[in-house]
Amino acid sequence: MNILNIAKKEIIQNLRNKSVMIIMCALPIFLIFILGVTFSSMMNGSKLNLDEMWVPYSIDEGSYLSEAFEAMTNEIKIDNLSFSKAEDKEEAKELVRKMKAICFIEVDGKENTITIYKNDRFDTEVGLVESVLSAFVDKYNVMALIYKDSPESLERVMKAEDALSYVDIKGVVATRKPNSMDYFGIVITSLFILYSIMTGYASISDERSKLTGNRLTITPISKGQIFLGKLLGCIVITVIQASVVLIVSKIFLKVYWGENPVKVLFMYFLEIIMAVSIGIGFGMIFRNKPVDGLLHTLIPVMAFFGGSYAPIEQFGTGMMLKLSYISPVRWVNGSIFESIYSNSNSFYINAVIILSTISVIFLVLSSIKFRRAEVF
Repeated sequence: MNILNIAKKEIIQNLRNKSVMIIMCALPIFLIFILGVTFSSMMNGSKLNLDEMWVPYSIDEGSYLSEAFEAMTNEIKIDNLSFSKAEDKEEAKELVRKMKAICFIEVDGKENTITIYKNDRFDTEVGLVESVLSAFVDKYNVMALIYKDSPESLERVMKAEDALSYVDIKGVVATRKPNSMDYFGIVITSLFILYSIMTGYASISDERSKLTGNRLTITPISKGQIFLGKLLGCIVITVIQASVVLIVSKIFLKVYWGENPVKVLFMYFLEIIMAVSIGIGFGMIFRNKPVDGLLHTLIPVMAFFGGSYAPIEQFGTGMMLKLSYISPVRWVNGSIFESIYSNSNSFYINAVIILSTISVIFLVLSSIKFRRAEVF
């Protein structure tokens, strides 16, 4: 009950700060609209217009899997997508690193495995290739079972009209790409959620500057309850702010949040927890040093490398792209785009791990610091 009372206090204090609430709710909607309209000519259209996609692959001769895979590469018919056998595996991997190939596929018939080496610069293109491979593996497994149980039936099944259909569009939004409103809807929402770092920081620094923190610690409420109450209150107020942005952008700005928005909402929720944890952590760790300026510098930097102002790929390749993965916002935005437009989970799973790890680190550090402090 004490935790809920502390959380209620935090929520009411933030709701009474009308100027901040208006900024956190209305400004992102305004920016989504303005940027969406401004860049509509550059990012218009809902059809996927991919450049030439070249995929080198290697196979070990003689295995059924290798033969089936090579047959698939010859029969697949997708515009701008071509497969070719690589003579040297390491050279093919180097081509992927240099962005001359979107990915490299290694088929191991002895181990019965298919390994894909990809460049994250081509998330959308690789997502299409992964959907083809997924359909191929599913059909290969079915054929293998049929051959095992009834070899004589395999030839009849293979002659079926759709037996070699390797692309199942039902599971992938394969013909859609984000327009300007979709893009900025996603990245501006994650940007303003990141600013809840300041919400967490203010919940600690305000108690200290108003001299109310020490009075709070001498009450029968334990430090652990105070800590959890503040954490919960900051999370709830940020969820309220983000919900307003998501609902308005969906209804009025027609931002596309995918066929499975639950994954998007969960990723944003993890970002909220991470941002609030960082803010509370800075408030607890730097008790005697105001770090408002540092945070107001750190947030835009993380947002820039996360693609919140423009796709980071437009600023070049190599070192810039590698540095972008330091930003948790890059993982948030990347995982959301991947889940909406590629129906893949590799980026998403990594993002969950990274955001959860950052949250745990800051929560542990701040809780230890708070427990050891004699005064707030």
